[in-house]
Amino acid sequence: MGDLSEVLKKMTIPKTNGDGPRPPRTGRPDDSDDRCGLCQGRGWVSRYVPVGDPDFGKLYPCQCQEPRIESERYDRLLKYSNLGRLTRFRFENLEQHGLSGSEAGKSQFVRAYEAARSYADAPRGWLTFVGPNGSGKTHLAVAIANHCIENDQVVFFSHAPDLLDHLRSSFGPTSEISYSDLFEQVRDVPILILDGLGSQSATPWAEEKLRQILNHRYNAELPTVLTTAVPIHEIDAYIQARLTAKDFGKIVDLGLQGISHTQPTGLGAVPKLLSKKMTFASFETTLYDRQVESLKNALEKAKEYAQNPDIGERLWLTLAGDTGTGKTHLAVAIAVEQLKMDRPVFYISVPELLDYLRAAYSPDSRVPYDRRFEKIRTSSLLILDGLGREQSSPWAMDKLRQIISYRHDDRLPTIVTTQLGMNELDPVISSRIQDKDVVTLVKIDARDYRAPDRGFLSRADLRRRSWTPDMIERLLGEADKTAPNPHNPKGHPMQLYALARVLEAESANELDPVISPRIQDKDIVTPVKIDARDYRAPDGGFLSRAELIRRSWTPDMIRRLLGEADKRALDPHHPNERPVQLYALARVLEAESTDDFREARARPGRRKVVRKVGNEENPA
Repeated sequence: MGDLSEVLKKMTIPKTNGDGPRPPRTGRPDDSDDRCGLCQGRGWVSRYVPVGDPDFGKLYPCQCQEPRIESERYDRLLKYSNLGRLTRFRFENLEQHGLSGSEAGKSQFVRAYEAARSYADAPRGWLTFVGPNGSGKTHLAVAIANHCIENDQVVFFSHAPDLLDHLRSSFGPTSEISYSDLFEQVRDVPILILDGLGSQSATPWAEEKLRQILNHRYNAELPTVLTTAVPIHEIDAYIQARLTAKDFGKIVDLGLQGISHTQPTGLGAVPKLLSKKMTFASFETTLYDRQVESLKNALEKAKEYAQNPDIGERLWLTLAGDTGTGKTHLAVAIAVEQLKMDRPVFYISVPELLDYLRAAYSPDSRVPYDRRFEKIRTSSLLILDGLGREQSSPWAMDKLRQIISYRHDDRLPTIVTTQLGMNELDPVISSRIQDKDVVTLVKIDARDYRAPDRGFLSRADLRRRSWTPDMIERLLGEADKTAPNPHNPKGHPMQLYALARVLEAESANELDPVISPRIQDKDIVTPVKIDARDYRAPDGGFLSRAELIRRSWTPDMIRRLLGEADKRALDPHHPNERPVQLYALARVLEAESTDDFREARARPGRRKVVRKVGNEENPA
């Protein structure tokens, strides 16, 4: 393709009429037999006009020179265009139906093709092609350029990162063209084709140069064609406003090309596991009679929103309810339906959103904070899952207020799920996510669908409480009962464990719930259990307080059911410290056989954290 700086230095933009006079050729006239009878091979003619006429004595190219002039002019335009080998991309060799295998994809590409042909015949305003790599954006844009060149129009083509590199290099001492000359040539060219907008480095300098070029062309109403693989809402807001200007900018979406009905990946994508399980078809509303109406209403509202997110002025949907009532299920089901219709969706939990924004402050971050913030704030459909689960620092609250207030004021479609009551949320946020003029508020009055009985927990509940499968089998053993699975009623029933037994087992484990499953992981840990009494107790007929706690006793139960210790002995680990209190094994066994002990051990929340205030002990 050659060096752009060298090409532009040697070239000047040719005039579009192409009929200016040319000096006569030097040398002898052509003596060949096929020389032109009009100019006798000279290539120039003059008009027969009287003396004094403005055309008297002026030379004009002979008509025999027109093919040569046209060929030379085309070569100059082609060289100036910077297309290089891209001249092979023309409308004639473009597949009009694209490469998509789906009918929807073919229809979408046909519309893009027709828009490109129409623009090439009469370039006016701005035309932007949006779509993933391989969707045909560049082919369409270059076909427009080639068509315009054939019509004697001046076109300049450049890949956005390459253009910025050439502008940077023009500052160098060895550059053959000045920065100002290069910048003006690109800025003022009659037709600009800018490929790959958004793929350039997001430095302040690069953003400023692109803004200057595009703003000038926008104000001067110079025809411009752009291509980008970045969704329009993620492009710099300053440029975005010009791309979407009414009656001036036209956006052509090729989103279906090559990714028909394919869910995006990465940040903002709905997790595949959720999208497979959480659909409208799998949302159960008839398992428990007392919550049927609430769940049916929530399902109906979610389906209505999914079919058309622009429900009048109500562009927002807020799903509120306790943990496990199906809020996330319905939000994901809406996203699944939107993706089927090839509508963009940005799904993210609120804690992950704040982590994503915080990461922009890292020195290793390649995406600046303002770009990350705009990506969230201006997304087409934003699903914020789990509002209220985030750490409510002043910074976090400020960011959430900004995002939610912006989307509320601009009426951008948004779905929010929260397990908190409206009066428990930040007042600014609460007022917006329940604004009756904008929001459809759905309160789900139901209990956790994952546990059919409040006195029992499913294996999924146990895993959320940091239990591992090995711990369940070892500490709980067989399930106490089974019940139908609300996600899959026809599949295997859920195994349920009595809450009292779970609490008892958890109270016997004094380790941190995060650390405990890891040091018991049977895949990487070799557990060694020492089945012996406390060697610190000098008599096998006595138990220390530590041994009692391992047997599920609490300090309160020890005081109430055993009272004073039967004897004391030195602590072998700390012989200079206070002696160990010991309780007769016979008394312990007798107490453990009573109903008082069994009731106290099964009582939820029986373990209390005690802290000393002065000389008194008070429950925390």
